[in-house]
Amino acid sequence: MTPKQARVRGVLLVIIGLFLVVLIGTVAAVVLDLIPLSTFFPGTYRDPNAGPDTFPLAAWAFLGYFAVFGVVIIVQGIWQIAFGVRNKLLMILIIVMGAGLIGAGMIARALK
Repeated sequence: MTPKQARVRGVLLVIIGLFLVVLIGTVAAVVLDLIPLSTFFPGTYRDPNAGPDTFPLAAWAFLGYFAVFGVVIIVQGIWQIAFGVRNKLLMILIIVMGAGLIGAGMIARALK
């Protein structure tokens, strides 16, 4: 891959990463609004008829993982724009994080 091709792909990575971070951040903000205050502040009022607090918090953590994945993609894109080559360590990190997302999805599906 030539440095010019790496820089073009770096720009695409930054755009995709920004889209991912903004989209997931918006969804995470909505999910955060669904988490009862008693999850963060024990002793505050909790509706006795409400279900367990664990699902919204787990969903929020999963969305946070996606947002971090987007940030790593942005960093990789900036690296490629600046130096015209891929950073092998960041590529391995992105592959491992992607495998983690797939693995988490498979576990969630198996537990369903």
